[in-house]
Amino acid sequence: MQITVSVGISEFNKDDTDENAIVRRADEALYQAKRAGRNCVVPFVKSDNAQSN
Repeated sequence: MQITVSVGISEFNKDDTDENAIVRRADEALYQAKRAGRNCVVPFVKSDNAQSN
């Protein structure tokens, strides 16, 4: 059995007040890690075509 881990990271600062947005960014990064082949850590990076809240 092989066990791997995929991690998505979202940074935030003191001005971030929407906890759900922080979690959504981390979730987006997590799925990017899974698409990249799993077993990796991916930080959230806002793309040019990302929707703004």
